[in-house]
Amino acid sequence: MSLRLKLILFLLPLLLLPVVITGWLAYQTLSDNQYAQIRREAESTLAVHAQVYERLRNNSETALRALQSYPAIQRYLLTEDEEVRYSLLQPAVLEVMENWQRLYPEIQEIRILLPDGYEDTRRTNRFIPNLTTDEAGTEYFHEWQNLKPGKVASQTLINPDTGQPVLMLGIKVVIREAGHDPIGMDASLRGYLGITVSLQNYLGQLANRRVGD
Repeated sequence: MSLRLKLILFLLPLLLLPVVITGWLAYQTLSDNQYAQIRREAESTLAVHAQVYERLRNNSETALRALQSYPAIQRYLLTEDEEVRYSLLQPAVLEVMENWQRLYPEIQEIRILLPDGYEDTRRTNRFIPNLTTDEAGTEYFHEWQNLKPGKVASQTLINPDTGQPVLMLGIKVVIREAGHDPIGMDASLRGYLGITVSLQNYLGQLANRRVGD
């Protein structure tokens, strides 16, 4: 082997090493920058969707509180005569629920539950099977029972009727009947008002947002 060839073979690694190191450092810097960018995008996406969810929950809570104080709802729950209640007052309550769902189409179900957990009145704005009318043994109803008056419970759960994730909110309906309840006596529990909010649009937006695109 000639001296010139030996020299070339000796110097070649020394000449290539800086190129390789420079290339590796450039790749590493690029990878770190890409990782940092993806992390920032992920954090931003999570923050945005957390805000959207919180806004949906707050709007749903506002709608539930307003509906709970509606005179037709309270009159219905104060009426103990079942014939009057179901024949005369329930149609008006269902109409109020229908109007509410027009204003808030994401509310797919509105229900009135009696103090024992029996589902007294229900309206949906789409086809949703009703697998049971007894909610006394459910986890969310137990939480509703422990609510303080005026407080709202909200849970994200799988709707047992549809198998789909939903936001479920509930509030106690506590009323003092004028002329019947003694003065100074605490208002009594008449039932619970609950709404089921669809998360379909929210989850669709979440699925369509791809980090790093």
